[in-house]
Amino acid sequence: MIAHFLDVRLVQLAKQTQITYSRYADDLTFSTSQRIFPSSIAAPAAAGVPEWALGDDLVVTIQSAGFIINPGKTRMQFRMSRQLVTGLTVNAKVNIRPEYYRLARAMCHALFENGTYHRPTAASLAAGQGAEVEMITSLGPIEGILSHIHHVKDSIDARDELEKRKNATAARKLYNRFLKYRYFVRVECPLIVCEGKTDNVYLKYAIRKLPAFQPKLGVWNGTTFTSSVKFFNYTNQAHSILELGGGAGDLRYFFIKTRYKQEIQSFKHRPLKHPVIVLVDNDAGAKDIFKSFNTNYGVAIDLKSADPFFYVTQNLYLIKTPERGSDGVSCIEDFFEPSLLNTKIDGKKFNPKKDHGADGEYGKFIFAERVVRPNADTINFSGFGPLLERICAVIDDYATRGAGT
Repeated sequence: MIAHFLDVRLVQLAKQTQITYSRYADDLTFSTSQRIFPSSIAAPAAAGVPEWALGDDLVVTIQSAGFIINPGKTRMQFRMSRQLVTGLTVNAKVNIRPEYYRLARAMCHALFENGTYHRPTAASLAAGQGAEVEMITSLGPIEGILSHIHHVKDSIDARDELEKRKNATAARKLYNRFLKYRYFVRVECPLIVCEGKTDNVYLKYAIRKLPAFQPKLGVWNGTTFTSSVKFFNYTNQAHSILELGGGAGDLRYFFIKTRYKQEIQSFKHRPLKHPVIVLVDNDAGAKDIFKSFNTNYGVAIDLKSADPFFYVTQNLYLIKTPERGSDGVSCIEDFFEPSLLNTKIDGKKFNPKKDHGADGEYGKFIFAERVVRPNADTINFSGFGPLLERICAVIDDYATRGAGT
């Protein structure tokens, strides 16, 4: 909004001189394919001198809008040289500078080795240098850098998503490795990985509404509730990079096919202060997960197993929804009262097996967003008690087992 007036004037000036104008924050870029650059925008400072000076029309336009020009950041870039715009190379296509990626890789290496890394100044990053200024333990700065690198490189990768995952670039592999470190190694509190985001909604409200599980799973401070556990977020970029999109199939692939134990042990710095708890419905969809845990870790599980939890390896646990009936089959929606499950939306009835818009039925997402969330204050969540007891049992077991087991 502040620069809108400036943009209007510069767009007009660009049209007059037949050049292209773009802006990112306070970085202004003017480009053209004309053989002679318009002197009203910029021209050589003097004959035989490599420096360029801004043209009078451009200077007046910028200053009249209330802005000050920084001569130290003014530069001319030619087709045959490396062209940089807001830290990106833009010659044939937009891309990350090699030295910027190498710096990110070095920061990750230090982080995975020691749990700390050095962050360069903004000026040294812009210049492609790696001057160390302070030791960092926070994951925010390096995550921002890696996310930026992924966004740029992914946008210029024309392959479909399946091919990108199958033959991942070095940058994508580095980001994947960082996210595993962040979510599963450097976990700041117990992490619960459900089969999907609707399960997260149910459990968050159940924890808030059942005082018996507070403060172990969360605490009220006046009208503000602070959770003591985290849920894997299926709505952010991490689920795409880690290939955790929800569902029993993805859970089996990630925690079995990717060899969780070997992945965790590949990090020299692995505090593993809290458990990672995989929660699955105790139904037919989980049978492959049970089989895989048995085959790969020697953990025997079936639909009738009544153990409160199953320790797998490192900081990884599996719990299933409490058994019901003679066959033990259950899903998380079973712990709501029948009257709530019978709620009709637009004349349709709820079917937990239908996540799509089947005729006469609605699925889990609509149930979570239009039934559970808006009515959370009046819903009876007591049926979730046995499931929350299993989560608490894992937390207690890991506390006695010891981090990094």
